[in-house]
Amino acid sequence: MAGATAGALGGAGMLLSRGVLGAQDDASPVHGTGSADSAVPQTPPLERYVDPLPRPVTAISDPSVYPGADYYEITMRQGSWRFHRDLAPATVWGYWATNPHDPRKPIGMGYLGPTLSVTRDHPTVVKYRNELPTTHLFPSVIDSIRSGDPQLAPSPPPPYKSAPPFPPPINVWNVVHQHGGFTAPQSDGMPLHSFSPDGFHAESYTTLDPGRVKPNEAICAYTNHDRSCMLWYHDHAMGMTSVNVYAGLAGLYLIRDPADERLGLPRGEFEVPLILQDRTFHRDGSLAYTMAQREGEDTPVVNGKAYPFLAVEPRRYRLRILNASNERFWRLRFDVPRDVLPQPTLPFWLIGTDGGFRAPLQMLNFLISPAERYDLIVDFSQMLRGTNITLSNYHAPVHYPGMPGMGPVISEDSRSTRPPTRRITKSGLTAAAGRKTDRCWRTISPAHRAPRTRTKHGPTRTPSSPIRRR
Repeated sequence: MAGATAGALGGAGMLLSRGVLGAQDDASPVHGTGSADSAVPQTPPLERYVDPLPRPVTAISDPSVYPGADYYEITMRQGSWRFHRDLAPATVWGYWATNPHDPRKPIGMGYLGPTLSVTRDHPTVVKYRNELPTTHLFPSVIDSIRSGDPQLAPSPPPPYKSAPPFPPPINVWNVVHQHGGFTAPQSDGMPLHSFSPDGFHAESYTTLDPGRVKPNEAICAYTNHDRSCMLWYHDHAMGMTSVNVYAGLAGLYLIRDPADERLGLPRGEFEVPLILQDRTFHRDGSLAYTMAQREGEDTPVVNGKAYPFLAVEPRRYRLRILNASNERFWRLRFDVPRDVLPQPTLPFWLIGTDGGFRAPLQMLNFLISPAERYDLIVDFSQMLRGTNITLSNYHAPVHYPGMPGMGPVISEDSRSTRPPTRRITKSGLTAAAGRKTDRCWRTISPAHRAPRTRTKHGPTRTPSSPIRRR
């Protein structure tokens, strides 16, 4: 993610550079690795850093439906989303949350889903509703899966026999899986729990409180008996998980602990979720699914935008990163222009991973595989006005460590070459620099919550001596 602007007190704007992943970063904005007459679709040239980074909206719970629990209704729908200024709107799938304060105004973007922000150990109940079309967004891929294409539906070894992944009349079915949480099996969103828009059920379909659901719905419950962490939810349908997620069915699930407020971590607008994906686009802006033809896609997409920018203030930010790519590994670092720092990259602190907080570790780069989550603290306070910082992907084959040349080329020169798009005034910088929320413990192994049990999922919490930032 690349930078934008800053002022006399520091600070920087952040742009998402093309160098995150995708084609080689040179004067020609070509995407992919195929030739001009290749049968594999190639994304048309796109100008970088012209779209602001979107932020997924947060769903609103209704505590009145199930007393003692937060209740949500999440609906899967087809809609329209524009991935880049230079692309026409694309047909996509997404999750929408019912707004209990105004049912006429559902909460969502159209692509991806709203964030569910819940409290640790306070249960959540979700009704999932399937209102997608009965014809898939990628019908040719569904036909190939149904016909047994070995690239999409590999045959099992003897003595096992292959079976169709979905029945003949089914072209679309879905189920939602909460990824990474402690979840009861009946609410786990397993592939054979799938259900279609017209009410066809897979053989192991299940729902809680069946008297409250229609054939195209299912109710799941989550205990949130986890550490404070970032999970995510995504489609998990039998035989078509990959294409359903590619169409847009994924969202964030944040488990928060009120005791975390004592840590003084950046929050609100300074806590930024980054959902990293790679996508390929036809010239008309529509999604192209090429993973049956090559490894990985050719364009970086973050929170639904290709090459977005984020203007930041001179302070610390908390970045909550999810790799929601179908198969691509990312090896990331924050590149800065020459002479800005003694080294060419901006250091940061890793404070958490999939299972929650860990002892802070200062790093210069990190590798993140599909479905992994990283929790970072990045300090922009020493960046001068107009500094560009690029979150770049380097030396990372699609399947890391993998074989080079097996997918679209990933840029190794990922510094921003554009001037800042947004500027922050000196007065704005001064105000931001003085905010009390800009404090962060160097040690996150907090003494604010007593240990309960030692489990295989993480070490017992132990008291420590937190050190505040300078």
